[in-house]
Amino acid sequence: MRTDFARSGYPEDRLFAWSYNTSKSTNEVLSGQFDTYIHTVLVRTGARQVDLVAHSLGSLPTRWHVKFGDGRDMVAHWASLAGPNHGTDLAWFCAAWDQGCRDMPPRRGS
Repeated sequence: MRTDFARSGYPEDRLFAWSYNTSKSTNEVLSGQFDTYIHTVLVRTGARQVDLVAHSLGSLPTRWHVKFGDGRDMVAHWASLAGPNHGTDLAWFCAAWDQGCRDMPPRRGS
């Protein structure tokens, strides 16, 4: 996606990518790590806010950060591409060994 954004005219020194360990909780734990990363980006760029484009599982910790963490003040726009924001039944296939998968089953009755 970074290449596509750069081709569309976004300056490469303003495009960042965050990686994470999917065996950690995609919500509480990773959103804290993401918060640290965003603070680093803000200091590096001098910006007051960032725009986020998240993909797939990355949508969960970034959304958690915006909704429950400091992200409300640090994030101007958040977009989720193919994120399991309402959960996915496929999460049960890897839930036995992966915390990220345990965070993704759909919530029933809510």
